[in-house]
Amino acid sequence: MREEQSTISASYIMLPESIEAFLAAQRENGASKDALRQRKGFVTYLFRWLPEDKEVTKERLELWREDMEQRGYTQQTILNYVKGINLYLDYMGWSEIRFNRGKAKDIRDLTFGYLKPIEPTNKRDRKDVVWRCKCKCGNTVEM
Repeated sequence: MREEQSTISASYIMLPESIEAFLAAQRENGASKDALRQRKGFVTYLFRWLPEDKEVTKERLELWREDMEQRGYTQQTILNYVKGINLYLDYMGWSEIRFNRGKAKDIRDLTFGYLKPIEPTNKRDRKDVVWRCKCKCGNTVEM
C-alpha cells in the first residue's frame, strides 16, 4: 500500500546540492563545456520557476512546459529544455516523473510548403513519425 501511494503522488524536492552533483556527474561522463553550460541553464531555470517549496511533481513539470509555450519559446527550445530536465530526473532516480515522448502530434490541419499531411504511417525516422503527405501537384510522398 505504501509503494502504491508514493507512485500516485510522487514528489521530490529539488536542491542546489543535487544540481551541483548532477553537473559534476555530467562533467565526469565527458560532457563538453557547452553541454554543461546548457544543462546548468535548463536545470537552474526550472529551479527558479518552482515555488518556494521546490517540490517537483509531474503536474508541475507539465505546468512548467506550458509556461514556456505561453512565453513564446519555440518547440525546439522547449524540447531541448525537456531533454536536459529528463537527464537530471534520471540522474536523481526520479524517472517516473520525467517527460515522455508521448504520441505524435496530429498535423493534418497544417501545410508545409506544398505538402499537406494526410495520415501518419507506422514508419519512423530517428524516432519521428513518418507522415503520408499530398503535394500541391497531386503526388503523394512520405515525410
